Amino acid sequence: MNSKFLIYQYFEEKSHHLNSKITFRYQDLSKKSISEYARKFSIDYKFYDNGAPFLTYYGIFLPFLNGNYKDYDAICFIDSDVLATIGAIDIFENIDINNINTLHMNTGPLVVEKINSENPWNELGHANSGVVVFPKSIYEKIVKFLGDLSEHFKKNDHNYLGGYDQLVVNNFEKNYGFSNLNYKFNYHLGRYNLNDRKNTYLIHYHRNFKKLMNQDIEKEWVLT
Repeated sequence: MNSKFLIYQYFEEKSHHLNSKITFRYQDLSKKSISEYARKFSIDYKFYDNGAPFLTYYGIFLPFLNGNYKDYDAICFIDSDVLATIGAIDIFENIDINNINTLHMNTGPLVVEKINSENPWNELGHANSGVVVFPKSIYEKIVKFLGDLSEHFKKNDHNYLGGYDQLVVNNFEKNYGFSNLNYKFNYHLGRYNLNDRKNTYLIHYHRNFKKLMNQDIEKEWVLT
């Protein structure tokens, strides 16, 4: 039997205030590119626009709350500020099927002595939740760990490891381990060379870099 995979994204209109300086609908640009990326490799695609508990940040966990994960051998969350390049390869052919797969970042404002001394990965830094692959082997663990998310919401600290969904992902990894995702699958423009972005796979236009999405979507090296 062939493996079945899902790529999904999440964006609620009420979350647009988080990027109030962005005047265009960047989420639509991301949806256009990422849905084509999924189609290219015959991967199922879903764009959720409601249903996240507590805050929109927790939309990453929606398939585990509504049961959609059960139909797939692995699922991949991609943030709504990401574009795929024409050279992007199939992410599901480049993962560890035994662990959650995330990019760990050892540069930037969150990498401080306190964080690295508490984390088991030390020099690798903390996980970024912009692109996360959940293989079937960890489904039971992640469902148990998440619960109904209420406890995670109560304990949220947005100043620690990015807070919200990213804090939950990092805490899960502390308990169950992880595999480091190739940086080209989450090319975070706040961390990596801006001029090399066209030579990667999935470009993450974090925060103020979102403004570049409106021009990059017209580039010949962006998949649409």
